[in-house]
Amino acid sequence: MSRPPTRQRILTSALELFSLQGIANTTTRQIADRAHINEVTLFRHFGSKHGLLLAVLNECLGQYLQHTDLELPHDLEYLERSEADLQEFLTSYILTSLRALQNAQGLLRSLIGESAQYPPESREAIAQGIARTNAALARRIPLGTARFVHQSILGYIILWLTADITPIWVSEAAFAQELVAIALASPSLTNPLATQSGVSETTECASPESGCG
Repeated sequence: MSRPPTRQRILTSALELFSLQGIANTTTRQIADRAHINEVTLFRHFGSKHGLLLAVLNECLGQYLQHTDLELPHDLEYLERSEADLQEFLTSYILTSLRALQNAQGLLRSLIGESAQYPPESREAIAQGIARTNAALARRIPLGTARFVHQSILGYIILWLTADITPIWVSEAAFAQELVAIALASPSLTNPLATQSGVSETTECASPESGCG
């Protein structure tokens, strides 16, 4: 079996080490050794450790969007979906998102715990990544609802990483059910024609290039 391309080996090695021992505690030498390359090759591909971190985050975001099917074609726009369709879609999306984020818990712990050490470029990249997921989900539901859903998912994950959340939600399914109920109560989701701003905002921000989020 042939080895993965050099760039992919570096990304995989960096993600593994960032998750295992934290971003700050991981050196480019360690990443290069794990990828069976020298540091010069790493720097030739990514320029710096910061450039590598940004590439890792972008790679994880792409995998997340693929895992949650947000980048796949879909048959119905949200204007054409019934409430039952929306409930089924949102429930599946929320649970899939939680599992994907929980599988990346090592990297998430490092990102949260070391956030004060990041340069503005890293903070901007993370914000752009969230905006990209908002725009992707806004192809299915109004942008305002997409933002609310993602904020709630991130809040759940932060609590899951740092505390015992069973007194708040007994299960992920319970959290998803509650979040879907609140989202479905949004007038812009259940009756999109009731607010023109909901429709126009979604259209305007439906592509990652728009910079909305």
